[in-house]
Amino acid sequence: MDFHPYGWVTDPWELIGDPSNSRTLAQLCKVGGASKRTVERLFQEDVGMSFGRWRQQLRLMHALRFLGEGAKVTHAALEAGYSTPSAFISMFRKTLGTTPTLYFGTAAKTVDAPRCTLACILFKI
Repeated sequence: MDFHPYGWVTDPWELIGDPSNSRTLAQLCKVGGASKRTVERLFQEDVGMSFGRWRQQLRLMHALRFLGEGAKVTHAALEAGYSTPSAFISMFRKTLGTTPTLYFGTAAKTVDAPRCTLACILFKI
């Protein structure tokens, strides 16, 4: 078995391919035999944010891809791993200041308006 700094049997980047994976950090640590606190510390040092915040942003970006392709909010929310569409909409509003429907409706109407990219909003660039 190869050494992984987080001690996980499964690499955390595996979650990028399946953001709906609902295993908690504690469950991932248990599988890999690592302390949750150690993994939290290492993740913060390596990525610059908590595992929970990283997972939330991963799920948001995954959902945005679906919404950008014309998917319904419910489909995008469930595919991204949210338990309900309302939980997704609440997080979306908290993060981006509007609902998914208004966000994409406004984007379609303001083609000429400069917009901050998702990375700009999420990473405060």
